[in-house]
Amino acid sequence: MSSQKTYVKKLERADDLRRKGATLLWERVKLLVEVFDDDDWRQHVGLVYEKDLAAVLDEKVDDTGFDFLQVYYLFKHFPEKEQWATGNLLIMFDDMRAELAGEDPHKPKRTVHRVTNAQYEDAMREIEALKKQLATLRGQLTRARARISELEEASERETVAA
Repeated sequence: MSSQKTYVKKLERADDLRRKGATLLWERVKLLVEVFDDDDWRQHVGLVYEKDLAAVLDEKVDDTGFDFLQVYYLFKHFPEKEQWATGNLLIMFDDMRAELAGEDPHKPKRTVHRVTNAQYEDAMREIEALKKQLATLRGQLTRARARISELEEASERETVAA
């Protein structure tokens, strides 16, 4: 009978440690989310893109099996400590992804568009024509800028002479 009590106590302790671990993870992620959202930190790091900023914090959660952006959005979706203490992160993550996918009906679905060789060749000819037109327009813009500079210099000379 005492062996039953021992394993029961061990299982209860394991459950308690799991809850505490999940709670500590929630606290860690909460701190990292606050850092990630902090403008001073973003300026200090000197990065602009969210993915680059998140990569700086990836090592802070590398023991979770998730990268920082994943736990960031998980935290934003499940912000309550109790949710993390009693939930399974993988199930929560899958639920979040499924829910978010269902919330965005405007997200384009991936489809394959088949084209014939003739359509492909027509598109390539159109691209080449547009490239030539772009080169022509860039040349015109360069000449117009040069002409503006000439006119500004002439205007300055006339103003000084007057």
